[in-house]
Amino acid sequence: MTDWQPLAASLAEQLQLPPAEVRATPVYGGDINQAWKLELGNYEFFVKLNRPERLPMFDAERAGLEAIRSSASLRVPEVFLTGQMAGHAFIVMEFIELAGQADAGRLAVALAAMHSRYNDLFGFYADNTIGSTAQVNTFNHDWIDFWRRHRLGFQLELAARND
Repeated sequence: MTDWQPLAASLAEQLQLPPAEVRATPVYGGDINQAWKLELGNYEFFVKLNRPERLPMFDAERAGLEAIRSSASLRVPEVFLTGQMAGHAFIVMEFIELAGQADAGRLAVALAAMHSRYNDLFGFYADNTIGSTAQVNTFNHDWIDFWRRHRLGFQLELAARND
């Protein structure tokens, strides 16, 4: 996507931002999507691009991030837009500058708090992906059965098919 103007215009309209110069800088680190830091004046966004047929992946990512965000347990970026434009599917979210040391203990406590917030069912209302691999999230009352079918079992079946 070389012409960032349509996406910038959609963001500016949705967020009621003043007119500003658009600047896009590649962000490196992943291999599934193209990643960009998009600047509109003083506002910074993180944009991921992929093929148009990957839009459901971004919609599911949005649903997951919004659910995590609503749990108030972990700091995750706010998602502003998902859609298709100029031959790409995209997701636009808040740009968070990552810095400092990770704290595995605090992350474990926050993840436990997030997972205990919802209900007694295991799963999620939307299937999503882990990387580019489908991840089934059908609700289940039993954690062991959920894990066996939809996490470990699914990965083992996938590995056997790709052997």
